[in-house]
Amino acid sequence: MLPSAAPLWTIAARCLELYSRIPCASLLSFGAPYTLLIKKKELFKPSYFLRHHTMTALLLSMLQYTLSMIYLKGVSASVTGTAHETIVLSLFITAQTLLLSSMFSALSAKYAWVPVVTEAVTMHIGEKPSDSY
Repeated sequence: MLPSAAPLWTIAARCLELYSRIPCASLLSFGAPYTLLIKKKELFKPSYFLRHHTMTALLLSMLQYTLSMIYLKGVSASVTGTAHETIVLSLFITAQTLLLSSMFSALSAKYAWVPVVTEAVTMHIGEKPSDSY
């Protein structure tokens, strides 16, 4: 570990410890952005760009959770050997690729395009207004 990164690891460890102590913290970390930025948009008046990427992130996290539950409950007990490793690595690489492409799109001020997820986001929050970039 880099010596200069030690304070960051300490802060991250404290945040994770606090997150694990709060009951239903994962529900709060999903519900707060959804309620404040997507449903009650009159409170903060976020831009369409922020709402689009928030909803994309929430849908991708739900997709990852669903894939992990399918794997843990159904696939892991019935498949062993090379097929098991192939399934695990395929799911991992797919999830990481979706996350990284969405993050790079957001950081470069572009709209992320993940085929099914982007269509769901558009159906949920509406079409992009003509006055936004």
